[in-house]
Amino acid sequence: MAERIFHGESLSDGKQDILQTVFSLAAVLPSINNGLIPLKELTVSGDGTAVKAHADPFGRNPRYLKSLPEGTCTDNLRHYSDPDASWGWDSHEKHWYFGRTLYMLVCRNPELSLEVPLLLNFTSAKRHDSINFLFAIDAFGRQGTGLSPKNLCLDSAHDNIPTYKLLDRWNINALIDINKRSGSADGLPDDVSLDKEAHPLCRAGLRMCSWGYDKNKDARKFRCPLACGRVEECPFSPECKKSSYGRTVYIKNGSDLRFHPRIPRDSEQYKTIYNERSACERMNDRVLNNYHLQELKIRGDDHFAFWTMIIGICIHLDAWYKMSSRTGQTH
Repeated sequence: MAERIFHGESLSDGKQDILQTVFSLAAVLPSINNGLIPLKELTVSGDGTAVKAHADPFGRNPRYLKSLPEGTCTDNLRHYSDPDASWGWDSHEKHWYFGRTLYMLVCRNPELSLEVPLLLNFTSAKRHDSINFLFAIDAFGRQGTGLSPKNLCLDSAHDNIPTYKLLDRWNINALIDINKRSGSADGLPDDVSLDKEAHPLCRAGLRMCSWGYDKNKDARKFRCPLACGRVEECPFSPECKKSSYGRTVYIKNGSDLRFHPRIPRDSEQYKTIYNERSACERMNDRVLNNYHLQELKIRGDDHFAFWTMIIGICIHLDAWYKMSSRTGQTH
């Protein structure tokens, strides 16, 4: 899918394109013109949130089916008030839910401390966020707003090589959390893992000591923390300590974009930019709770998409009002 996007092929099914265009014209472009959305050094964050359906996932039997002879199969005749909804896993609440996923791309103006949505897209609840992102970034690029993100902040659900490669081709800095279940670096032993900053952890879960750069191997060197004197004891020292120098592992430079992003994970710049991703959490709260999307008694993707577009425009209006009150300008 990433290759199809890069070569100009659209992933859109056309259902929400008109609403996205209206949203861009009514909200995003005016926010660009009044300076709310920065054009330089733009940081965009993406995330999906669960939107539960109020319909019965098992449907119901219409009254006329009761007059059919006993034993007649009526499963294919049941009425489903929200046929677009599906079952999905809510990773935040840690439970299954029946509904859909709202995937948003959000940006934050750090000078005004205001965040606004750039794209709001409803997808199937059973679709993974890593795929939702590809649909979202494809739709975002076709909106015609002229926005070109410098940084893209995503959570560990988006930790996959095709996404890194796609963003690298577009000259976008990828700031994505490491997913510990998604494999390790090239040549890294099975009992050595990586933390969120792609720093090696030994078998005991201790951060191994960075020991410079090996020019011959073109790799960063890490040593056992016990051998380096950083810790006093380790329960696995009799098994893995084969010499007084301690165990050593290497992580090759440039082995892949996942472990060696453009901005080093352990840098202050990375941490500062990635903190912008909290805008997604606040935006989810505004859409679901402040504007009560979750409480609307509506059915179908078309109704959800329409009302979410209205909510998105209102959030931009709120930001314009706050911006004018802080700067003394009228927009």
